[in-house]
Amino acid sequence: MPQFLYKAKSGPKDVTSGIIEADTITDAVTKLTNAGKIPIDIKLYVKITLSANKEGKDSDSTISQAALFQFTRQLADLLEAGIPLARCMEILSHQHQFPLMVKIIESMTGVLQKGGILSLPLANTQRYSRPCISIP
Repeated sequence: MPQFLYKAKSGPKDVTSGIIEADTITDAVTKLTNAGKIPIDIKLYVKITLSANKEGKDSDSTISQAALFQFTRQLADLLEAGIPLARCMEILSHQHQFPLMVKIIESMTGVLQKGGILSLPLANTQRYSRPCISIP
């Protein structure tokens, strides 16, 4: 069942946040409202887990600036050419020069298909600073 990250008011000055399981964002709002909370913000929550090697460390766990630059440049070029975002992500997922970036792109594709935001998988990897992933 999908999870949603939420912020809600539970009183005049009390703002709470957390994760709630629901089938849709509408169901999440209903659950929060039934719990006596007023939803302020709700977003699809997706946690990315990267496979670990035998020593328990992530293989290729660091995304280089070159990988990020290549991804953003190629995405921009494809979008400027008029290719739909879903197709762009599919095309970029076949780039195997940066294996970890491919995993993140595949995760992004899944999040987008569920109506989520593009920056969420990047934020969940904790490999980027906030300014990098909050560019509109």
